[in-house]
Amino acid sequence: MGHKKTIDYWRHPTYFEIKSGEGAIHWLTIDIEKVLKPDGSLKKWFVHTDGLRYNRP
Repeated sequence: MGHKKTIDYWRHPTYFEIKSGEGAIHWLTIDIEKVLKPDGSLKKWFVHTDGLRYNRP
């Protein structure tokens, strides 16, 4: 069984994260399969299960 391929996406911190001292860019490593379009290309952005938009670098 091989390793799944992953890709990193990023997002800006929320207002509340900044207020609590977590003002850095937030990164998320996700399986490529979850961000593929039907044509096989990668999405430029997507909304994760946390409800926040993550962008491709």
